[in-house]
Amino acid sequence: MKRQAMKITLSQLTKLKMDLIKQQQEMNKELNLENPHYVDYNQKFQVGIINKTPECSDTWELEE
Repeated sequence: MKRQAMKITLSQLTKLKMDLIKQQQEMNKELNLENPHYVDYNQKFQVGIINKTPECSDTWELEE
C-alpha cells in the first residue's frame, strides 16, 4: 500500500469543516427537511485536493 499525505493547518481544517456544515444545511433547506439546521457528523464528503507541482509528491493541498 502506498501512503500519501498533505500538510494542512488547523485554520484550513476549521474553514473546511464550517464550509461543509453550511453546505449540508443548505441542502437540508433545499430538500425542505423538518430541521434544516441538523448536521449529520457521520455524513461523508468528497474533498478535492490538487498537486500544483506534480514532480513533487508531497505538495498536495486543498482545492479551493
